[in-house]
Amino acid sequence: ADLEAQAGHLALELQAGELAGSQLEAALAQTLCLADAQQAEMQAQELASHELTKEVAEAACQEEALRAELIEERKRAQEASNVAAALFERRQLIADEAEKALRNCNDAIAESGTAGEELLRRNEQLHHSERSSEIMRTTLSQKLATVHAQVREAENAHAKAVGELRRERREHSRLNLQLQQETAKQRARIARGPLGSWRTDVA
Repeated sequence: ADLEAQAGHLALELQAGELAGSQLEAALAQTLCLADAQQAEMQAQELASHELTKEVAEAACQEEALRAELIEERKRAQEASNVAAALFERRQLIADEAEKALRNCNDAIAESGTAGEELLRRNEQLHHSERSSEIMRTTLSQKLATVHAQVREAENAHAKAVGELRRERREHSRLNLQLQQETAKQRARIARGPLGSWRTDVA
């Protein structure tokens, strides 16, 4: 009777051991599955982080290109301003020459009363010169206004693009920080693991 009782007791302990072993194997399998899933999630998050870093670099390149374009626009505007200044100087020189010619005409009229026809011709030349200078001044003013408007448009477009790039950069930084925090939490959970919690519960 004692042997049968001991045998029964050993059989019960053996069954309990097998049950505990099955439970441990199930817990280990679940832990491995969870670890694989968390590792896959971390890889996806790291890939997203790389993509964000790439987008930030591309945004920086775009900003640099816009800055170079604006510098080129300003250079062209400066060249146009220089040309306009040279043409205005030429116009002033023509006006001075016309005024000198008019003074010579007046002197000639004072010296000779028969110089009426010459005076008329000189006056016509002066009028023609003044008309040409006025047309040149109007044309140059219009061109200069157009150049200034193009420069303002380029500056506004650059400022808008820089503002958008800065906002995108801040958003990328925020997402990258959030992604790093989530990754750190996932790694901490993996380090703790559900197996340690199961052992604590069994104890």
